[in-house]
Amino acid sequence: MVYHDRFYRVVVAAGRLVFRVASRPVVLHGARVPSRGGVLLASNHTSPYDVACLMSACRRPIDFVSIVEVKERPLVGAFFRRLNCMFLDRHRSDAVTAREILDRLRDGRLVGIFPEGRLTTAESSVLRGGEITSGIGQLAQVARVPVVPCVVLDTGNFAGLAPWLPLRRTRYAVAFGNPLEVRGDLPRSAARADLEERWRSGLLELEAELLPSMTWRR
Repeated sequence: MVYHDRFYRVVVAAGRLVFRVASRPVVLHGARVPSRGGVLLASNHTSPYDVACLMSACRRPIDFVSIVEVKERPLVGAFFRRLNCMFLDRHRSDAVTAREILDRLRDGRLVGIFPEGRLTTAESSVLRGGEITSGIGQLAQVARVPVVPCVVLDTGNFAGLAPWLPLRRTRYAVAFGNPLEVRGDLPRSAARADLEERWRSGLLELEAELLPSMTWRR
């Protein structure tokens, strides 16, 4: 499989320059993301700007799982493909994309996924007990890779043009959790459910750790 990591890194380098002059984020524990090997990066998702903020915060290229509707927009779809994105059809059982995710994990890639399967509101977020639709436990179990919980908060502050202006110092926060392994001492279905529950708990712990430093909310 061909990966466009050089193009990805050029885009991220340019984006980081923009973020440097337009924002002032809080980023915690970036070193918790393993530097090599297949890894699932599983984050909450409340804003379309989550992807850009995660790309800026993470040292490794992230192969994001996006939605098939993005692929159908010619210019946007081509750009996302060059960023190593995959495209999941949420309206049916998409075995082709599931296999591609597994193949990339087995290739040692960092795959970014939003288990909620859609943009959520603050009230319907997994952080407030919302549902998840993707089987991160099953993906981790089949590919035999760890899952890194990740929380992104207040990236919606970038909505509109003004927050991107130089020196606006738009605030948002990102935190990475410790990698979670699928337990081998439980039946397979119980091990999947256990990992997903630990992922949820990990998100809540990261949110609690971030909130004291988010002074702009006060």
